[in-house]
Amino acid sequence: MAKLKHVSSLQRTLMFVSALWLVLGSLFINYKVSDLRCEKYKEISADMQNRLKSLIKEKQEATLVVSFAIANNQTIRDALLKNSVSGLDLDKFSDELSKYTSLQNSWFQLSNHNGISFYRSWTDKRGDDLKAIRKDIIEMIKNPVPTSSISPGLFNLTFKAMVPILEDDRYIGTVETISNFDSIAKKMQERGYNTLILVDKSHKRLLLDPSSKSYIDDYYLANSYIETEHAEIIKNEALKYVLNQDSYHIDEKHEHLINTYRLHDKMGNKLAYFVMFKDLKEIDFSDLSRTQDSLILFVVSIFLFLLGIYYFLYNKKQKEQIEDINNYLERKVQIRNKALIKQSKKLEHASQYDSLTKLPNRTLLINKLKKSIEKARKNTQKVTILFLDLDRFKEINDTYSHEVGDTLLKKIADKLKRFIDEGDTIARFGGDEFTIILNNADDTKTMELVANITDAMHDAVTVDNLRLHTTFSIGISTFPQDGESADILLRNADTAMFEAKSSGKNRYKFYNTKMTELAFERVLLESNLRKAIKEGEFEAYFQPKIDASTEKVIGLEALIRWRHPEL
Repeated sequence: MAKLKHVSSLQRTLMFVSALWLVLGSLFINYKVSDLRCEKYKEISADMQNRLKSLIKEKQEATLVVSFAIANNQTIRDALLKNSVSGLDLDKFSDELSKYTSLQNSWFQLSNHNGISFYRSWTDKRGDDLKAIRKDIIEMIKNPVPTSSISPGLFNLTFKAMVPILEDDRYIGTVETISNFDSIAKKMQERGYNTLILVDKSHKRLLLDPSSKSYIDDYYLANSYIETEHAEIIKNEALKYVLNQDSYHIDEKHEHLINTYRLHDKMGNKLAYFVMFKDLKEIDFSDLSRTQDSLILFVVSIFLFLLGIYYFLYNKKQKEQIEDINNYLERKVQIRNKALIKQSKKLEHASQYDSLTKLPNRTLLINKLKKSIEKARKNTQKVTILFLDLDRFKEINDTYSHEVGDTLLKKIADKLKRFIDEGDTIARFGGDEFTIILNNADDTKTMELVANITDAMHDAVTVDNLRLHTTFSIGISTFPQDGESADILLRNADTAMFEAKSSGKNRYKFYNTKMTELAFERVLLESNLRKAIKEGEFEAYFQPKIDASTEKVIGLEALIRWRHPEL
């Protein structure tokens, strides 16, 4: 009887512990999931802040570089010295910047050594005394050094870079490059972050002719394009609360994560606010769901374990019940093991094959190449590497979208597979690059394969009713004469491919050692060019073209001369 009472007491204890475990486990799961969700929000908020700061710094530096380029242009200096704006048209330069760089919507102003406006790219107005209204012009005249700043002006919040123009170390004027924040808002949007730029209301008096004409509680909206949805959220959800947030804010009603970056001027005064929005529906919580499922499984497993012990003590057939539970758990383990084995095989396949083209990837290619080299070394055979790079693929991607580019890559991969014999290997090396391994192939077989590929690429590839034409630049290296290892063979094939592309594209080149020397020379030349641009070693010269029969000037040649300090 005492034993029965002891068992009954133990049962009640186990029942209480099981219930308590389930309650505490549920609370812990909710707390953990909430904590992980907050960490996810913090991670996204940090990415918002870091990306925005990086874009602002990048554009500020780019604006300064453009100002340096203009300040070192001899045509600009000659115009200031002659006090003539004839031939100056920086609007075209601004259009080129918009087309090829992130400096969209840029304007330029030139002033002479007395602070008198000499040229404005956005208007014909000139000749006014800038010293009368601008302290920065006065400071530049006193101390002509480059400056870069962000400030609200007549029309908008802008980046401004001021660089002195010198002639024989004599200050003759100033060039100013002004650019707005539209490109930054666009790049943030490409990342998935919609951004509203609000200028602090303390600067409202400076915005005499604002571009967007839009305000929220005296905060000027500096975006050229404003999404009404986000502007309404700021208006309706307490503007001051959003602007004064020290961390992110979750707008449950509109399903947005909102984060604010505050921009201050050099004196520490409030300048502008970048209110960034991230749609909650676009946030990937799959890792959080997996963690939640694992925690639930753990809590439920412990709960079932305690419950199992309870039934063991409660039921006279405890042995049968334990056996049933063990069998049940064993089946679960077997199912889970099978699932893990299946998943492991999928992961192994994914680690060795390209998900887009289903071809071997770089990792598998290198492994196969190493095996081919070992076999060829034992049997005194050759291994040939073809390194193929698509010509004009970036243009197709930029023009028609990445989806069209991906489809094009898949169709080209299917084309290439038709020419590969059993025992040879074709792989996607990365991006728009493919690599082919030919085992013990002579030059005739190699050239036949190159010819087949070249002929096949003459036919257009149809993607979404678009007829796309592209070609390959092909580099070829061979074991053992071009290298004893996989890395060297691939590098030399890539060097040969680059030489083929430099020679006009849609060509092939066999590797030779001279290419490596040229590659090093090219790297050295590129390094010197960057330094020359930074140090202002380039000068523009113009010389007349004369018709010999009439002895009349019929045009000009524009030349760039490089004043290299050593060569």
